[in-house]
Amino acid sequence: AEGTRQPDGTKNSAYYWHTDPGNGANNFGTFSYQHLSDRDTQAVRQAPTTADKQLISAKNNLPEKADRYQLQRLKAYHEQLRSQALAKNLTLNQAELVNGLDLANQSPAAGLYPGGYIDRLAQMKQLVDDPEEQIKEARVWSYWDMDRNRWDAPGLGNQYESIRHDQERRYQQIKLALEEGN
Repeated sequence: AEGTRQPDGTKNSAYYWHTDPGNGANNFGTFSYQHLSDRDTQAVRQAPTTADKQLISAKNNLPEKADRYQLQRLKAYHEQLRSQALAKNLTLNQAELVNGLDLANQSPAAGLYPGGYIDRLAQMKQLVDDPEEQIKEARVWSYWDMDRNRWDAPGLGNQYESIRHDQERRYQQIKLALEEGN
């Protein structure tokens, strides 16, 4: 859902490097990883064009390195989501789990913190009949900061409509990828 691959897994140019639209960070790999060292990314940052940045990134295997790092994080996120679901007496289906992982990848706070995805999914299962809408609305409302009583998604505009649009897009990309894989 990061826009770095096609539903069949084929890499897009954004896989090699792109600027994060929310925070302007350098993104690498399948999961738009932003935490490679300054030393690793120096040549990319100094390159003048997007094409040059992507070429240098590919030559230095930065997307693959980023994917290795983020896969380790995702394994931990997976365990956290399953533990939270168990505590709520929820059994996650494939779509619910993958959407939770994608949300945690996009925003660990929205995906994993109290009031995040699992709490919202449990809530939506009580309020909404359509399983797809349950997931989409859980994703959206995971960005609501209950303590401050406002949205906490500055990269998504801090408005329901823009957050919903982004989460709908990500949900649809995941749905396509899951259908492609079956």
